[in-house]
Amino acid sequence: MKSPQQIYSEQLIPLVKGHPLWIPEPPSSLPPTHRELGIVPGDVGFLSPDGDFDYLFHVFSGPGAPRPEDPNPNPYGTPKNFVAIEVQDRPSIIKHQPRPFTADTCVSSKTNNCADISLTITDPTR
Repeated sequence: MKSPQQIYSEQLIPLVKGHPLWIPEPPSSLPPTHRELGIVPGDVGFLSPDGDFDYLFHVFSGPGAPRPEDPNPNPYGTPKNFVAIEVQDRPSIIKHQPRPFTADTCVSSKTNNCADISLTITDPTR
């Protein structure tokens, strides 16, 4: 039987908006700079069975890197003999875009619909 995380991923991948994460929030164990930026080009990690991105390290360094102000882009260390890719100017392939979805955006598979629902509860004793 498929997990909810697998079903979620399989339903949203065809929308081609990136890999859907069941748990999109960065873990609280990451430094504040990492939590603020979220996942950026050059981050290396893996998708956990729980549906989140487990950060390992970052491959870029220098003023053009996606994390240029981060004093420690690799808080967990790097692989043996690792050499960061020095980036002086942000490559045109790396584009910073504001988050494409706001909190009130409905993202669903093609087989589902979104609806706005409101509920008013009144106290019958009043």
